[in-house]
Amino acid sequence: MNLRRATQSYQSTNPHSDRHGEVKGTVIYDGDPAEALRTPRHEFIDCYVCKGIIQPLVKWINMQKSLIEDLIYARKEDLVKVLLALLK
Repeated sequence: MNLRRATQSYQSTNPHSDRHGEVKGTVIYDGDPAEALRTPRHEFIDCYVCKGIIQPLVKWINMQKSLIEDLIYARKEDLVKVLLALLK
């Protein structure tokens, strides 16, 4: 992978800048070379945390959502049956 640091198009020493530490494709936007080298490490660790912690939680939440949708569908079908029986 060929990473490059945006230097000519982006000169900022402001750590609160909008693009500070931002990664777009193979460009790391950071005025400080040391910070630019830390950015890929941060992104790697962030990805690892996401896979190990966040993804299982999202899977669990989606399972709950699916169960709730099934329950709502079943209740709706029961209501439709009752209403059809009343219309006979």
